[in-house]
Amino acid sequence: MGFRALTMAPLSVPEPSAGSIPRDPYWSSYLTPPPDMTRYQQGGIVLDVGCGNGAQLTHLRNAGCRAIGLELAPVAARACRSIGHSVIIASAERLPFRTNSCQGILCKVVIPYTDERLAIKEIGRVLATGGVALLYFHGLGYSLRYLLKPDIWKRCVYAARTIANTAMYRLLGRRLPGFLGDTLFQSEARLRRYYCSAGLTFDSAIPSRRFLGQPVFIGHVVRK
Repeated sequence: MGFRALTMAPLSVPEPSAGSIPRDPYWSSYLTPPPDMTRYQQGGIVLDVGCGNGAQLTHLRNAGCRAIGLELAPVAARACRSIGHSVIIASAERLPFRTNSCQGILCKVVIPYTDERLAIKEIGRVLATGGVALLYFHGLGYSLRYLLKPDIWKRCVYAARTIANTAMYRLLGRRLPGFLGDTLFQSEARLRRYYCSAGLTFDSAIPSRRFLGQPVFIGHVVRK
């Protein structure tokens, strides 16, 4: 079903999402602007990959889109359905949609917990020609901040294994075993390669602050 659940909370503490409303001030100055829903075609099918509690589905629906959520966590999926959203339980690496069937994709900080290459390949497959995807990722600065200025000590351990896992993945093409290899941070160069392989074209970057010169969140607008 995919490397990890679409929504996950390492160490049983909720992780912030780029563009979301922060639960505490730790990330408040680093979050990217909310997704610009006007980029999507009104009336078009827009897939929210890792829809969580359905907040973005509501925004998409209010913008005139035919919003469909994708989620692995049954509890979150049921919560979305209870407020009237269409949600499918599936993984980011195996999107249950026909090729060229979606006019838009929204994916907020889900890919760090998946097989990133396969997830982006699937986004490229289901996105229709002329469609747009808003994609958010973790940069190295995300892990560095947890490593050097953790809000709780467990975050430091989580960041260290994320950095080690990503280094191994980049050098050897494989992950650390078990839970040690559950998270990757992304890089601009690696993402650009995936886009090219998936038939996607980079459009623009979504502004994000840096920590020690490294991006905390990476936000991209890509098209097909």
